Amino acid sequence: MRRDRFMVPLGLSMALTVRMGEAWGAAQHARLRFILVSGWGLALAFTCCSALGFLFFNHTIAGWFLTEPKAAALTASLLLVSAAFQVSDAMQVSSGGALRGLGDVKVPVWVAFVAYWIIAIPIGWLLAFPAGMGVAGMWWGITLGLTTTAFALGVRVGGRPPLSLPLLE
Repeated sequence: MRRDRFMVPLGLSMALTVRMGEAWGAAQHARLRFILVSGWGLALAFTCCSALGFLFFNHTIAGWFLTEPKAAALTASLLLVSAAFQVSDAMQVSSGGALRGLGDVKVPVWVAFVAYWIIAIPIGWLLAFPAGMGVAGMWWGITLGLTTTAFALGVRVGGRPPLSLPLLE
């Protein structure tokens, strides 16, 4: 089910790659800010709608697939984590797409490496096992990694000349 919700932000990311690359290559730098902000806005709007569905209907959604009460309760709690997870995921994939369009691919790989292997997995393990949160702890760790990536890539793409001016003037 997660894959289906991710397809819209992934498609927007690909569109951002093409549109940012086209504007950058044509030296139409004035268009870049609008392209980036509109891509971020569309990704955020879509993912916030589905996140709200998870927040308000997590038990209902879990009940569609599971009848065993403990499994349904665990699933409902993981859907709450998924609400935060998918917002960060949409923003990081959108920023990554914009950076690819600008030809910036090396730094995002290192950002992802640090965010997932150095931050997300160790913190997820700490939350899952020593903190006793189980699978939810691992998901929160991954969510932290996605949020870190979203923030870092967003700052990177928003701070690139000629985008270094405040995006939302």
